[in-house]
Amino acid sequence: MAFESFSAFIQMGKHGFYVWLSYGVGLLAFAAIWGHCLFTRAKIVAGVKDLEARRQRRKTTQQTERVL
Repeated sequence: MAFESFSAFIQMGKHGFYVWLSYGVGLLAFAAIWGHCLFTRAKIVAGVKDLEARRQRRKTTQQTERVL
């Protein structure tokens, strides 16, 4: 093992604060990007459903007008 104890591993030779801070910032950035992707996907799916419903309503309206 490269470190003598778990405490030495956490301290990383007095660089632990920067090492773990960089891991935390990277993880936070990854989580933010992932959340943004999920939010954007939900908006796109809702938009497509809305567009499809609008097309269906137009189609139904046009068919009704032909009958009249």
